[in-house]
Amino acid sequence: MYFSLNKVSKPTLYFILLTIILIFFEIIFCSFSNIFSSTTDRIKLKSAMFDYRNKTEILCLGSSRFKAAISPKLLCKNIKDETNIEWKGFNGAITGANIERLEYFFNKAIVKKGLKYIILEISAPQLNRKKIDIESSEKEEDIETKIVNVLQEKSSLIAYRKAIRLDNLKNIPAIIFSDYLQGSELYKKGALSDLAIKGDTDVTDKQLLLWEPTFYTPNYNSKEIITKDDILFNTFKKISKTAKDHNVELLLVIPPLVNDAQKKETTLIAKQRYQKLANIMGHKIYDYSTKNIPELYFRDKHSHFNKKGKFLFSSLLAKLMIKKYNLNHY
Repeated sequence: MYFSLNKVSKPTLYFILLTIILIFFEIIFCSFSNIFSSTTDRIKLKSAMFDYRNKTEILCLGSSRFKAAISPKLLCKNIKDETNIEWKGFNGAITGANIERLEYFFNKAIVKKGLKYIILEISAPQLNRKKIDIESSEKEEDIETKIVNVLQEKSSLIAYRKAIRLDNLKNIPAIIFSDYLQGSELYKKGALSDLAIKGDTDVTDKQLLLWEPTFYTPNYNSKEIITKDDILFNTFKKISKTAKDHNVELLLVIPPLVNDAQKKETTLIAKQRYQKLANIMGHKIYDYSTKNIPELYFRDKHSHFNKKGKFLFSSLLAKLMIKKYNLNHY
């Protein structure tokens, strides 16, 4: 007695093959769920990239301003040139960053072994947005949605079905080969240029000295009142405590601005808010927003650096870190 495919009807054969294919993909999606679950959202993608990297000492977190302004390779190269310390960095900043995305990435990253410094952007894009849980959204009550929700709980293939789309599949290599990427090359044209360390720049020691930041020093005697509903300040307070618990240094930075953006974000009210944040977190906030950096370093004439600006700001941050953390005697 033997089994013959010739005796099996075509519908039955198709069903068997389809079942085998679905089981195969289900196994793949279950085995690599941490990758497929991260391809459809920018912050999850960057977080997964950072998690997959080998030991990385410096992480930059913030909005598109930080994404455009910081080259981790240049930052680490400048530190090495002056201190002979060889570190690796990653730019986790994304367009559309807000407080919940910042908190999500921070909580995922802080447990990574070897992380020493988090350079955290403090500016309007993050401070002026309301918190929304990125892990959930409002669910409709119709029967179709209920069925999909049940299937998602039972099947990885259904849960991560959006990852099969071509525009999401292309993100998988970014996670797997994240050790060769620095983060800022994603989501824009000219990706290869970000991988290069060399480039034309007119940054001089005199300019770096001219554009040293001012700062907000925390007043430890200040008794700031924070209500339970004040999501913004409570989140930053938790971030400060968690970083301390994990022996990770926080470097709080307000990036450079120009023209209207500079006028709107350097008002007395804005300064009072930054001072309150410094008091609550117990950290200095280093402010580059009031520096008169020429427009030629900005690509949009208000807050996003071009390539020259990236060279400048990466150099400024390297100088700041060397001075603040006394890295010459590390």
